[in-house]
Amino acid sequence: MPNENIKIEYIKVSELKFADYNPRKATKQEFENLKENIEKFGFVNPITVNSNPARKNIIIGGHFRTRIAKDLKMDTVPVIYVDIADIAIEKELNVRLNKNTGSFDFDLLANFYDNKELLSYGFTMGELGMEDLIRKLPGVINTDIKQIVIYIKGTEFAEICNRLDGILPELGAENYSEAFIKLLENHENNV
Repeated sequence: MPNENIKIEYIKVSELKFADYNPRKATKQEFENLKENIEKFGFVNPITVNSNPARKNIIIGGHFRTRIAKDLKMDTVPVIYVDIADIAIEKELNVRLNKNTGSFDFDLLANFYDNKELLSYGFTMGELGMEDLIRKLPGVINTDIKQIVIYIKGTEFAEICNRLDGILPELGAENYSEAFIKLLENHENNV
């Protein structure tokens, strides 16, 4: 079902209708992060809306952006219309827009961003692999530590990754965070 000649149109927020089947949810923090993005950068991602007469102005993708537009008292928002008569196809597109968004290459994130930046962009300590590390360190479970950052020169990063890759199985670790935990535990036991 290719959509040729897709155009972005601006329509009144009040004309949009929320889909009652939308399974997407967000925490208060996720909602606030998205709101901050819209306030800072504007509406750079149009809302996907059905133009079919039987489903006119039903939101297929962009429910939270629409809620934020209402919170911010925006009069109009950018939309991309798709003509879908079959509600089963509309629901499939809704889920696919939310599910099929890809994932991050955490090695590239580690090379080009620091954790402070990523946390300010909305990442959590868990997503950055730091939460488990903090919980497993002796004596810091109930402290105010929010993150531990290990700074590695760019020229040394590849070498460290290669070494960690070589000892992951030996340590019984599945990722770099687990490897660092194991190395810290081994160091503590040898001190």
